[in-house]
Amino acid sequence: MIKDKEKTKKKLIEQDTDITDCTKTEARKREYIYEMKFLADTAMDFVEFPLEKDIFQYIGEKLREIIGNAIVYVNEFDKEKDGFVVRYLGGFGNNFKKVLSIVGKDPTKMVYKIGGFEISGRKSRVSVKEGKAILLSGKLTKWPGGFTEMSSRYISKSVSQIVKKLFNLGEVYIIGLSRKGEILGEVVILLRGQNKIKNLEFIETFVKQAAIALQRKNAEEVLHQSQQEFISIFRDNPEAIVYVDEKGDILDINLRFSKLFGYSLKEIKGKNINSGIIHPPEKIEEGEDLDNKAISKGYINFETIRRKKDGTLFPVSLSGSPVIVDGKSRGIIGMILDITKRKKTEEQLKESFKKLQKALENSIEAISLVTEARDAYTAGHQRKVSKLAVALAEEMGFPKDRVKGIKIAALIHDVGKINLPAEILSKPGKLSEMEFSLIKNHSKIGYDILKKIDFPWPIAEIILQHHEKINGLGYPGGLKGDEILLEAKIICVADVVEAMSSHRPYRPALGIEKALEEISQNKGILYDPEVVDTCLKLFKEKSFKFES
Repeated sequence: MIKDKEKTKKKLIEQDTDITDCTKTEARKREYIYEMKFLADTAMDFVEFPLEKDIFQYIGEKLREIIGNAIVYVNEFDKEKDGFVVRYLGGFGNNFKKVLSIVGKDPTKMVYKIGGFEISGRKSRVSVKEGKAILLSGKLTKWPGGFTEMSSRYISKSVSQIVKKLFNLGEVYIIGLSRKGEILGEVVILLRGQNKIKNLEFIETFVKQAAIALQRKNAEEVLHQSQQEFISIFRDNPEAIVYVDEKGDILDINLRFSKLFGYSLKEIKGKNINSGIIHPPEKIEEGEDLDNKAISKGYINFETIRRKKDGTLFPVSLSGSPVIVDGKSRGIIGMILDITKRKKTEEQLKESFKKLQKALENSIEAISLVTEARDAYTAGHQRKVSKLAVALAEEMGFPKDRVKGIKIAALIHDVGKINLPAEILSKPGKLSEMEFSLIKNHSKIGYDILKKIDFPWPIAEIILQHHEKINGLGYPGGLKGDEILLEAKIICVADVVEAMSSHRPYRPALGIEKALEEISQNKGILYDPEVVDTCLKLFKEKSFKFES
């Protein structure tokens, strides 16, 4: 009997064990089905997640649904702040105001760093390197030291203990929202009471899905922002913009284009930009060439003429850049600026400049005439020197503007003589040493008269140096070689040739041959060799002559 009772008892125990194991298996099956359905549903949600919806709130609410009694932070990594900012915080319920009063600051407005130092100055148990490794691992990790250790970097330990007790906080877990080595955010879970994490892999899988969705959403937001910026720039740009495909067919135009040319998008969409819509007939080939250059060179800028719908021709500044997609050109963005006002202003400025130039030349001519009027024997000398100096400069390849400077300097190179007594200038006999000294001072006087006038060329300096010689025996400064301006060297040669070939009060004209002999013999000694050679060429090969 005793043996039979023991056998019966053993069978009952075995039956109970089988029933318990079976119940556990069934429960696990139900949990597994729930988890798979949860992951499938949230995966679909993530795929179709709208841009306007808060993904952080969605992640936080779903995690609280899984975990139950817990406080959940979902934080986003802010690159500019180099830390995490709270995007979702749930679980405090109606007691959140108590947290604010105890902590003294809003947890949702704080920036949380990866590892680092406690407010006491002591190092945290988790270094920055270790913190990053945890967040990049994709594993739900129990934080060493729990809430007190984690919060001690931001609030005192005494305050931390009060919060922990008030909300019955237990274990703390953290997992990173990371993707391909990039930390996008983090999830911090503060379990309450005796609550435990039942299935780490389930939570890790969901968070991995969330990280993929977050990265995609971030990329979509950046793309969406770029698209909105492009649309805004395109539509509201003060310059006319047209977008054409690789064949030149119009895809879109902005408001300014419509106003400038008089066409609506409906009128010209699909038409070729170079079909004569905005080109005068003679500019169509130019338009095609510009499109080809924009595609091949990457950018063009060009000023030309275009035509409005009503036939009005007007000047424009064109710029164009290719639209590149996956390494291939998909069209061109062209910008067109109406430069009618600018061109009118430029013409007005040119006209004003011409008038100023004419006024300047007239003033210089008047000064030249006043100077020569005091010396009847040298009347026309400065104009003749100017003519030869201009011919020399042109033959030597001077640009037009520099030639003009030489012309003006030569026309008034003897302006300093205006300060000399007329009897010395017209004296028929040999000058005394004192009189010659006064004559030599005319280049310095001319410099003093003109030095404060803001010419576009160094007129005063040229006049000061026009009696300098390259061997240093000239006056007033005794300059040598390259110390002398080339313009002054040119006027020096022209001055000598004209003076020797013309009549003077103290001697008859020596003739042009004698003058050319003088500069030839002293080439490289007194006079610049290049200037001398050019002067000889003008007279002997190009038949240069002074006006009588």
